[in-house]
Amino acid sequence: MKNVINLNNLSGLPAEFLAELDRFRELFLSDMFLDSLLENRSILSIIRAIDTYCMGNQLIGFHYTRAFEHEISSSGLVCRMGPEIRNAFLDNHISAFSEGEIANIKKTWDNYFDLSQQKSRDARLYFNFTTTALNNGGADPLLSSYGGEQVYMPFDEIQSIGKKLRSLGTPMIIKCVLDPNQLNTYWEFPWGRIATSTYHCQVNCDAMRNDQDGYQFVNVPIENIEIIHFDPRINYHKI
Repeated sequence: MKNVINLNNLSGLPAEFLAELDRFRELFLSDMFLDSLLENRSILSIIRAIDTYCMGNQLIGFHYTRAFEHEISSSGLVCRMGPEIRNAFLDNHISAFSEGEIANIKKTWDNYFDLSQQKSRDARLYFNFTTTALNNGGADPLLSSYGGEQVYMPFDEIQSIGKKLRSLGTPMIIKCVLDPNQLNTYWEFPWGRIATSTYHCQVNCDAMRNDQDGYQFVNVPIENIEIIHFDPRINYHKI
């Protein structure tokens, strides 16, 4: 049976990896930047070993969104093309907008979602692997405007439409169990690096947190999802 590893708090990661990192505790205490510590071959070797272990197990990913809970609980997270997402939005919420606003929405979408936007967004689900974005503002647009980037992205400057998008749904953290072999990322040894950054922040309060986006072309079924209603008064750094 595969282990579920939460890189946000290191639950599920075998204690021997943490013991190995602890051998270099003084180095982690003396430097706030993980990139500097990657030059140490012994630390890099541990990062590689952690990454290999993670690849053979499962990971927690965090998907930030503003939606209605039944939209998630009925279907899970589903990979969809942009036009499908936007057409469903209009079908479900057309009554919230005037005819002029509907025409403006369609025109704005047509102008914004060009081929490059389609390539980077269509049929993909995006995740973070720590909750850092809840503290640095990175998740704010996703939590404050309904429908995800495929809907709200072009409307920052259109106040009337933006205000209505912010009135729909509720902000949620979708905590998912994922297969790392299905995830696309941008770093070498991403899971070992994020895990080591979490350890770094646990022992050094001045350390800079490392996290990254990852995406997959695979749906997440509801049985692999925990829905957490976001409350800005709560600290989610250990969920």
